[in-house]
Amino acid sequence: MSSRSPLSSIPNTDEQGAIHPASVFALIDRVLPFEICLYHQVVPLALVDKTLILGLVCPEDSNSVRYIESLLVPFNCQASLQRISARLQQQLLSSFLEFDR
Repeated sequence: MSSRSPLSSIPNTDEQGAIHPASVFALIDRVLPFEICLYHQVVPLALVDKTLILGLVCPEDSNSVRYIESLLVPFNCQASLQRISARLQQQLLSSFLEFDR
């Protein structure tokens, strides 16, 4: 049995915090399913150490934040919230659907 985290193979962002679509897509595949992202208007942007950077259209939506944080418990990581525009969220999710895996 491997002790590696299921998140350990996901690349991080660079030092400037730039969004890397491949990282976003891997996080959607492994952590926050597309449907959750769509419904709660969230996108996992990056994994930095044991912190998952989440882009939320409405970070004030405490019900969504609590639910998403509950999904992270098995991954033993915490969430860091960042406001993103609805347009960016939609672009990332559209790109995810078009991404050839």
